Amino acid sequence: MTVSFLFGWQHILTGLLLLLVLAVLFFAVLAAGRGSRADWQAGLQARSRRRDEFAPDEEPADSVR
Repeated sequence: MTVSFLFGWQHILTGLLLLLVLAVLFFAVLAAGRGSRADWQAGLQARSRRRDEFAPDEEPADSVR
């Protein structure tokens, strides 16, 4: 009686193949997503404050006494 060299591995290989297809699909959707780099930059720029924008009595959070 002969046994296939893939005996017992079919389910594991099928799962790995499915995982690979899902990862490719995820990255394709991520690449085609809404918003461009300019949108991200504008959002980050609106959230950040430069060191010289602080009031005289206000200290930046990263300053150490």
